Amino acid sequence: MTAKLIIKKVKRFAADIPAEEIDFEPGVNVLVGPRNAGKTTWLRLIDHAFGDPDTAIKALGAPIAEKYDAVEVTINIGDADHVIGRNWKEKNAKTKIVINGQSLDVKEFNDFIFQKLGWPQIVYASGDPYAERAWKQLGFRGPFRHMFRQARFWGDFVEQQPGADFYACMMLFLGLAEKRYPPEHGDIVKANKEIERLTYKKENMVEMLTQVSHRLGSAKDVGNTPTIETLDKAITHYQNEMVRISETNKVLLLTTAKNVEPAPDLSDSLQKQWTEASNKRTVLKTDTERNRERWREIESYRRGVSQERERLERTLAAGELLVGIKITHCPACDQTVDANLDLEDQCYLCHQPHYVEDATKINTRRLEFEKAQLEEELSEIAGMANILETQYTQLMEQTRAVDIELQDISRKLAPLRTAVAAVMPVEVTLADRAIGALGERIKLLEGLKDSLQQRDNINQEITELEEQITLLRTKVTAAGEGLSFTIPAQRLTDGFNSYLNALNKEFERYDKALHGNVKITKSDVKVTIQDLPWQHKLGDTNTGYFVLAYNYALLKLSQYPEYLYPGLEIIDFPMTFADGKETEDAENYLIEPFCDLQKLSDKVNWQVIVAGRSFKDLNIAHRIELHETWK
Repeated sequence: MTAKLIIKKVKRFAADIPAEEIDFEPGVNVLVGPRNAGKTTWLRLIDHAFGDPDTAIKALGAPIAEKYDAVEVTINIGDADHVIGRNWKEKNAKTKIVINGQSLDVKEFNDFIFQKLGWPQIVYASGDPYAERAWKQLGFRGPFRHMFRQARFWGDFVEQQPGADFYACMMLFLGLAEKRYPPEHGDIVKANKEIERLTYKKENMVEMLTQVSHRLGSAKDVGNTPTIETLDKAITHYQNEMVRISETNKVLLLTTAKNVEPAPDLSDSLQKQWTEASNKRTVLKTDTERNRERWREIESYRRGVSQERERLERTLAAGELLVGIKITHCPACDQTVDANLDLEDQCYLCHQPHYVEDATKINTRRLEFEKAQLEEELSEIAGMANILETQYTQLMEQTRAVDIELQDISRKLAPLRTAVAAVMPVEVTLADRAIGALGERIKLLEGLKDSLQQRDNINQEITELEEQITLLRTKVTAAGEGLSFTIPAQRLTDGFNSYLNALNKEFERYDKALHGNVKITKSDVKVTIQDLPWQHKLGDTNTGYFVLAYNYALLKLSQYPEYLYPGLEIIDFPMTFADGKETEDAENYLIEPFCDLQKLSDKVNWQVIVAGRSFKDLNIAHRIELHETWK
């Protein structure tokens, strides 16, 4: 059973007039007064206090936002009172809601209200559950729109509320939200989205493997649809082929070596020199790359410091220009100020003594000190850059020397290579090429094998996700056990028709044939009249009756402990909605069903606040009269 939400007091504050307040009681409250008496303004202030994200000017209108500074609403939830406030004139507080003296943002306010009312947190899909950002958490403003009927919104149950949001609010009120929106439901959608992503990735991978295998189609042991087993066999085959060719090549090389008699000492010496020079060049190349990387870092840092120094210089220049500008008019009253008034040790504007040195000079010295530090830092950076440039020049000279040495060694080795090439059989060259081709083919097959293993890993991930979804669906099914909409739908239907029947107590105002019917499914709440959407069957006046019947039906849910409707209705009647009459009791018949409900209630722990013209002789209702009108 949810706690009930009762508004006890509304208080508004302005800078130039005493605070104004009105008190409400449980049960029916009527806020009455002539046109332009401010009835709607009081209700809008309540609405703004209850977490309205708009600015005060947009929510209340410029005249109200400018005249008043803040609002406080004292509410009772359960057995505890709380004060909710908004102060749109206070700096950095325009979007904050103050609860019991503590400043909260909208999310914290939602958490507070939900916790006090005993409402569960609801996360639901506001559209396509597979779309980005489709999931949202229900905040208090959604349900509150069902509780507050503004004078301008009488064409629908809740004006401009998306279907998914409306349904989530109804599930909350009917106490079915935890079963209808278990947390596992969102997890199932996320898992399905991940399966789709992995499946798409796997299909692309399989397509790529097919294309590559077609290119390798000449190899009978690979086939058009490769598998890890066939690839392992192909790799082993090519590796054995490489070993065989290498052994044959080795025999050819040994035979050839017998016919070549180079000077052994010279060959070994030159080879050793070549190796040493090559290693030295590799080290020089690495050192050169490190030098350039460090130089780039220093240069980037130098640019940043230089830009900061330029900003300080511009600030100092601007300060010199602005320091001479005097205040010519008082910022409070806009009267002319004599900037030439010579007051010893006093400010010419506020007349306060100068106990400390001129703030402008202090700020200037601080900026100049920071500028000097930056210039010193730039000097250090320039020194480091010069050292790196010197090192770079030395490394390049050493590299050129090593390159000359390598060229000299190559010239000395050329006759020996020519001698070997002259007696080298063609078979050796062909064998080397064959070994290289086989090596490349093995690398390609290894890549295919890795891709196949990734495909198998994706299959495993998909299998695990499918198993997870199965478990989640089991939990969702368990959570939804006993989820029945029959009784809630019937009670809402009875609520609608009870109000419509009450309208005809004295004479027929509403066509008896146009009774409402509520049907609730796992995805929708449908209200029909004669099996058609209710909007299709009603004119303007009957539409007003029918939406008021919706508020009555919600309020009747408060009688049942299994429902979570907090028992608050705020209704602002439009300018003309009373049979076209202007008598003082013309609107009474619209509120009498609520008064009858109060008479029949064992415990009045709910509240209806209605703003209208008069409501004369509604004796059971608490009456708040407004007499002054806005000019």
